[in-house]
Amino acid sequence: MLRNGIHHSNEISLAECMEDNNGGLLYRGALYVLEDNDLWLRLLKEHHDKLSAGHPGRAKTLELLNREYYWPQIRRYVDQYVRNCNVCTRSKAPRNAPYGVLHPMPIPDGPWMDVSMNFVTDLPESDEHNAILVVVDRLTKMRHLIPMTKEADSREVARLYIDNVWKLHGLLNTIVSDRGTQFVAEF
Repeated sequence: MLRNGIHHSNEISLAECMEDNNGGLLYRGALYVLEDNDLWLRLLKEHHDKLSAGHPGRAKTLELLNREYYWPQIRRYVDQYVRNCNVCTRSKAPRNAPYGVLHPMPIPDGPWMDVSMNFVTDLPESDEHNAILVVVDRLTKMRHLIPMTKEADSREVARLYIDNVWKLHGLLNTIVSDRGTQFVAEF
């Protein structure tokens, strides 16, 4: 570029370029690498995959490469490579809290004492209803399917429960929802 008398580039500022002793183009002191995916991959493997490199993360790999080389979009290329590195993915320490131990729910003492409630929403509208409240007895697996609207609030759900389940089966002990919340009624 510099030898040919070109004075502008869309990718880099030629004012920050100079020619090295071997005829290569230096950009901000780093060797400018032309667009060649095979060469980029080889350089990236040398700075990330070698045993001496030890699979550093994105920031460290980018720093190691930037010490000697430059090409447009180098950061995006390094991010994508490290994100897809199988060794890094397997050895990465989990950042989430440890999962809790699952405990089976106790077997109910009798029918309609412990129920689960779930909502089926976004159904095609029928008689002004677009959702279903599903109430299942945990012991017998009997169920009530109650038509409702998706916009129903907690008062409406309680009214639907009283009108359709409580009047037939009486007071219950627990309700488990699809959100994992358990409500205990103590009377």
